[in-house]
Amino acid sequence: MFSHERGSGSNSCGEILTGLLTTCAIILAGCANRSDAFPPDAPALQQFMESHSTSIVRLGEDAEELREAFLQGTRIGATPVTHGVALPHVRLESLEHPEMVLVRAREGIDISLDGVPPFGHHHTETRAFALFFLASPEDDPARHLRILAQVAGRVDEASFREEWEGARDEQALKEVLLRDERFVTLKISKQAATADFVGRALREIQMPEDTLLTVVRRHGDAFVPRGSTVLQEGDRVTVIGTPRRIRELYERYGS
Repeated sequence: MFSHERGSGSNSCGEILTGLLTTCAIILAGCANRSDAFPPDAPALQQFMESHSTSIVRLGEDAEELREAFLQGTRIGATPVTHGVALPHVRLESLEHPEMVLVRAREGIDISLDGVPPFGHHHTETRAFALFFLASPEDDPARHLRILAQVAGRVDEASFREEWEGARDEQALKEVLLRDERFVTLKISKQAATADFVGRALREIQMPEDTLLTVVRRHGDAFVPRGSTVLQEGDRVTVIGTPRRIRELYERYGS
């Protein structure tokens, strides 16, 4: 199990991660591709980072230095890994803001190095199907740890693996990570349980008591809706409310 805390208020998963995920890169990978830059027996994690260097290097200015920092953290056991999820993380002086790269690897990536699992020989789990590469400013360790804790809290939940692997697109992957008991994001579609919402104004939709539809995302833009706002095919709407009502909405309309 990851060691984590589930916060509230300013430390809630949604509030801390939403801004970070807005600009993050996402890699949808089958498995680690081999690279001619390394010998055939090079570690799979090293191969993967080289094959996807364009996405990984956005976390820092020096690609080689950044890869080595992530690999060194894994060698010394600083990369948390459990339930098929790994969180490689570093802090860099060159960064002003935290950056993250999300990876879904359906076939998994062996993250052992030099034949040693991330936490030593006593730890047998070495294959990751989800990786979260996090880089934060060197001078803000507290925020770095809060982000790690919030991610760890989400991926430790029993539902995470199934939802992560079942996400249909990049936006859905972000929403899986942002799942919180106080809000839910629903996709408006004629092929989903939300079919009755398509083409209807918000004032015509009977929302459960103790809930509020706060944001509509449409064609890459996000806006605060009004009662006259008509929902369209493909819209994603965020609803906040009490944990009980949000759970009911997710069970009825979530996917």
